[in-house]
Amino acid sequence: MKKRLAKTVTIFSALVLLSGCASIMGTKTQKVTFDTEPKGAEVFLKDKMTCKTPCTVELVKDTYTSVTFKKDGYDSRTVEIDQGIANIFWGNILVGGVLGSTTDSSSSAMYEYSPDRYYIELKEK
Repeated sequence: MKKRLAKTVTIFSALVLLSGCASIMGTKTQKVTFDTEPKGAEVFLKDKMTCKTPCTVELVKDTYTSVTFKKDGYDSRTVEIDQGIANIFWGNILVGGVLGSTTDSSSSAMYEYSPDRYYIELKEK
């Protein structure tokens, strides 16, 4: 009986430690690079000017859905930021099962922006 209890505790402890793998090994932010032709366009995330191209911004995953580029003399352009599930999340399901995947899905660690580079051509007005 004691051996069985010890084995159960060991297995449960291992599952708890291994669960949330993407949360532990992944990050809640990701660097995304924006560039335009012509250079120097303002990059707006959530209606806030963030940088001018070319630039790299560290974004909180699962927060942004689109980005707008603006430059005087050119039409503004808004593009969707593509987001998917990080590969590490799938490995976590195999190792940590439902407990691990629940932990990851409650954080931003299970997501990633893909691609992580955007090159946008703006058209003159």
